[in-house]
Amino acid sequence: MTGKPIQTDDPSMSRLLRSGYSTQRSLETIQPSERMLATEKARPTAIEVSTEFVRQGHGAPLVVEANPWADIPMGTKGKQETVKSPTLTDKAGWQATLKSLGKPARHAPRPPTSAPFPAPATATDTPPDIDISAFDAAILPTPHVRYVSVDILSIVGASTQTVHLLANGLHPVFYSAELLAIVLRRKEGGLMVTDLYTWQGRDSSIEAAEEGKITELEARYRTTAVDTRQGEESDELIKALGGGLVTRQGSRETFDVLNTTLYKVQMPTPALIFIDELDLQRSSLASCSSFVASIFQDLFVWHGRGSLDNERAAALAFAHSLASSDAEDGERSMVELEEGHEDEFWLDVMGDDEYASANHWRFRRTHTASVKDHRPRVFKVQQDAAGRHKLVLDKCLSIATESSTVRVVETFFEIYIVVSESARTDKTAISAAMHAATLRAKQLDEHKHRPIRPFRLPIHTLLLPSIIPLDLAALFRANVFACDQVLRAPDSIDLLDADETLSQLAALKSGEPLSMIGLDL
Repeated sequence: MTGKPIQTDDPSMSRLLRSGYSTQRSLETIQPSERMLATEKARPTAIEVSTEFVRQGHGAPLVVEANPWADIPMGTKGKQETVKSPTLTDKAGWQATLKSLGKPARHAPRPPTSAPFPAPATATDTPPDIDISAFDAAILPTPHVRYVSVDILSIVGASTQTVHLLANGLHPVFYSAELLAIVLRRKEGGLMVTDLYTWQGRDSSIEAAEEGKITELEARYRTTAVDTRQGEESDELIKALGGGLVTRQGSRETFDVLNTTLYKVQMPTPALIFIDELDLQRSSLASCSSFVASIFQDLFVWHGRGSLDNERAAALAFAHSLASSDAEDGERSMVELEEGHEDEFWLDVMGDDEYASANHWRFRRTHTASVKDHRPRVFKVQQDAAGRHKLVLDKCLSIATESSTVRVVETFFEIYIVVSESARTDKTAISAAMHAATLRAKQLDEHKHRPIRPFRLPIHTLLLPSIIPLDLAALFRANVFACDQVLRAPDSIDLLDADETLSQLAALKSGEPLSMIGLDL
């Protein structure tokens, strides 16, 4: 059974649909945007999902293209009734609608609504005070440093070799299997100063020989090396390299320009470009970015609906550089594709896996002219000696490296509270994080922010270890959750919405962990 793809502007509903909800009856067959087929008759229909949201207080039946659910007769225990969208300001009518529908059966964890209804009761009468000024703290611009020279050395054992970059390359290219030393020289007060960075690809290792060589380089240049891992490069380093970086899988020696590859192109700020090779499969795609694929002799440039204009231009420029680097074998054809309008060859090659696809990402392209940095921000919840909580910006982005930490992750369209496994019993910290996220969502929902975010940010609580939501994982260049989950591969997604989190917190006794247990899933 096939039908037209469903598109919603609510990031929470997009995730619900990606969990497998699809219709089997009424109006037209409606599917998630990933073209998932409706194969399980036991799953609720799209209308039932819409009713589910009404019953739980998550807004009126979803407003999608052409609003197919407006005033639709729905069956409830054999009776036909019409559920109409309540007026946003009509609290009594809204509560009456909820009461008439009764308590539903739950089918999946529900993300929260973006609609501006009264907030649910908090987990305690007086939620913990928390200083959220870090949300609005100015991000200091990276100072401009003019370097006299930039040398890149490959470290193999106790030896080094100079890396010669391709003349027609737009940006330096690093490989996941290599360990590099980056030597930057600049003038300061009439003297020559050297900055030293080490860059470790995710597939490389540092043994005793490499450690000894790094120590030798530090002594030679009279400085301390700044350790950098792939995907966690600082703005200062990228700007010193010319404002962009390309990373590829494998080694420099085995790379062939005709290899079948997929690159993700991101510009988190107008001055930074990251181009990272990923596995050539549909699950690597994301609506928030542009991608370049090299498949046999053909080059494809695929734009997600949320890809910015400068990202699209950077993707095309990179594709042209790949084509020109193989000029000896003749001109390579290049095809430009838009998400949702792909040709059959692309669909056949990429397969049918789920990926981070959601219609609300289109607002990133149309509503973000004033946004200077699109990267997610990670904040730790900390408590001082007096018991006061505050948010502290976590620049390392290694979300799971501290096992007893509660973090708030602010992304462009959603807010996540990420709870490490041993922190599930920290009711006070989780409550403080929930309070901070609620205040931030309300703050961004003010009129002056509406041109940027046309809906209220939904709040989710992610309990590690867990399968990471696709939309969240796609925003980070490095796997920032790996450290907490290396010993076991999670087989489920432990994700609570705001109401579920508050309800669980209210019922928790001292020492009990926050969990999915007890929820009617």
